[in-house]
Amino acid sequence: MRPRPVIEGRTYMFTRRCSERRFFLRPDAETTNAFWYCLGWAAQKHRQVLHAAVALSNQRASSSLTLMASIPISFAIFTVSWPAS
Repeated sequence: MRPRPVIEGRTYMFTRRCSERRFFLRPDAETTNAFWYCLGWAAQKHRQVLHAAVALSNQRASSSLTLMASIPISFAIFTVSWPAS
């Protein structure tokens, strides 16, 4: 199966579950701030405009417009830069 093409100027939506579908994203100020900081940092670094994002207890979803074809890179960086529980 070939990967989907990433085209500049299009909007993409991504979702990601936590490891083992466990409830790692607890609803406190520290976790919320870390989520928004890491998401904003990855979007700024890879020239993306965030339209929406949500963090639930066991998954996250974001919708962003790419100004460069770099979504797979920023998605990987955001996943790695997210602090472990």
